Amino acid sequence: MIFTLKTKVIPNNKKTLSLIGESVFLNFIYDIVSSFSILSFSFLTIPKTDFS
Repeated sequence: MIFTLKTKVIPNNKKTLSLIGESVFLNFIYDIVSSFSILSFSFLTIPKTDFS
């Protein structure tokens, strides 16, 4: 939040724009990875509970 507020102050700077895009891209990747890990975790835990 603080980082995005800092970059919004200088929107004309190309470096800050690239950093904003980078952070958005990293957040997007993090969302995909976290959802995928949750799915894989549920797939791994369901068979174990069924067998037990």
